[in-house]
Amino acid sequence: MVRNMRIPASSRHRQGRAAGSLIFTEAMRREQLVAGLTVCLGVSFTFGPMVFSTFSLFMLPLAREFEWTRAEVSLALTICAACAALANPVCGRLCDRIGGKRVLLAGLLAFAVANAALAFADTLIKLYAIYALLGVGATACGLVPYSKILVGWFRSRHGMAIGLAIGLGSGIGSVVMVQLVRAIIEADGWQTARLTMGALILLIPFPAVVFLLRDSAPDLAQAESQEGPVEGVLASAARRDPTLWKLLPA
Repeated sequence: MVRNMRIPASSRHRQGRAAGSLIFTEAMRREQLVAGLTVCLGVSFTFGPMVFSTFSLFMLPLAREFEWTRAEVSLALTICAACAALANPVCGRLCDRIGGKRVLLAGLLAFAVANAALAFADTLIKLYAIYALLGVGATACGLVPYSKILVGWFRSRHGMAIGLAIGLGSGIGSVVMVQLVRAIIEADGWQTARLTMGALILLIPFPAVVFLLRDSAPDLAQAESQEGPVEGVLASAARRDPTLWKLLPA
């Protein structure tokens, strides 16, 4: 038997691909976890937790300060919901064309600005106009782009992934945001609460989307092509490598 015989190129290539696939799968699972947690965090700053759940907390202070009726204040939420519904198909179209992440970033900026601008809404016209922008911004950083991204990351069981990430994010966000907004209103007033909500969007979900979220998972074939050719190893060295014996049955 000849020592230091080189393993055939076809075997080296097959072993290299198998090892690369294992490494890729482990890395993929970690990145899927990061993507799921990032979406869960982002969903806690969407329409449900930020607008719908907290609207009643602002109704009485606005009615008391500007002498508006509750019906007049409530109309703002109706306008917001209508604008969000109209913006949903456009948002979905943009997600297909330019990707969910870009739509999310633009939506988060608009949503943050609209929340902060509500602190200066001293007329009904301003209130309704800003709530219209709030609805559009909430849609662009809402369930449509987050769901689009999750489907790109979870090729199987994406229904369960969407249910967990969006369900947990929306539920936890609603509970936390209501308590936080109530405490700020009682301590410093409703204007401070609005400014704080806008700042929180820029400080928490916006950087999380920028640094932690991608539109979809990397493709295995693309990852293998980026690794380059597998260099040859000596047979003696290969026999001492436990990875070889794990791959041989395959």
